[in-house]
Amino acid sequence: MPNAEKIRYNYIDILKTYAVFMMIIGHTLDAVLAPAVKAWPAYRLFLIFRGLTSASFFIASGSGLYFAFLSKQNAPWFKLLAQRLAKILPILLAGYFLHLPYLSATRLFFHSTAADWRQLMQCDTLQNICYSIIILQVVLVVFKKRLRVFLAVLCLMTLILGRTPFIHARLLSPMIPVQLFTHRHGSLFPLFPFAAYIFCGTVLAIILSLLREKGGFGLVRKYFFGAGLFILFVSFFLKTEVLQLFS
Repeated sequence: MPNAEKIRYNYIDILKTYAVFMMIIGHTLDAVLAPAVKAWPAYRLFLIFRGLTSASFFIASGSGLYFAFLSKQNAPWFKLLAQRLAKILPILLAGYFLHLPYLSATRLFFHSTAADWRQLMQCDTLQNICYSIIILQVVLVVFKKRLRVFLAVLCLMTLILGRTPFIHARLLSPMIPVQLFTHRHGSLFPLFPFAAYIFCGTVLAIILSLLREKGGFGLVRKYFFGAGLFILFVSFFLKTEVLQLFS
C-alpha cells in the first residue's frame, strides 16, 4: 500500500473510544447500582453491549499494528522487533505491577504464598495484548506479503478458537502457562480464546485494505455494514438469553 502512513482508519479510534467509555461506565454502574436495579431488562441489555468492551479493544489493537507495520515493512526485521519490544515490555511490566499483592520485593520473594504468586501472574487485558502483539509482530516480519500474513493470522485465530475447549479442560499445570492460557486462578483474559480477537483485528484490517484499494471506503462501508447486520441477525436469534430478554 503506497503512502499507507497517510491514511487514517477511523474505526480503530472509534473502537478504542467505545472500549474506554464502556469500561468506565460498566465498572461504575456495577459498583453503584443495587441488585434489584441490575435485574432490570434495560441493565441486562446494557450488559450485552458492555460485553463487547474487551473484544473492541483487542480488535483495534490487532488492526492498528497491521497498519503501523505497512509504513515500516521495508525496515530490517530485527529493527522492527526491537522497536516493538521496546514499546511492549514497559506495558507488560506495568500490567504485572498492577497485580502485585504488596509493594515489597523482600516479602514477595521470601515470604509470599502460592496465592500471592497466582495473583501476580494472572493474565489480564494488558498481558494478553502484549503477548499477542509480540506474536503478531513476529508473523508480520516473517511472512511480510499480505496474502501470506492473512493466511497465517487466520490460521492462528482459528487454531486458538478451536483449541480453547481442549486447553481449558486439559491444561492443569504448571501454574504460569495455566494462568496464561486459561481462566484458572483468576485470569480474566487468557490467550485462549481472547488472543483470537487481536488476530481477528488483523484479518479485518487486511480485508478492509483490499476493499479500499478495490472500490474506496464506500465499498468498505457497504461490505462491513452488511456483514455486521448479518452477524447481529444470526447472534440475535441464536442467543436464548437475548430472546428471553425481549420476551
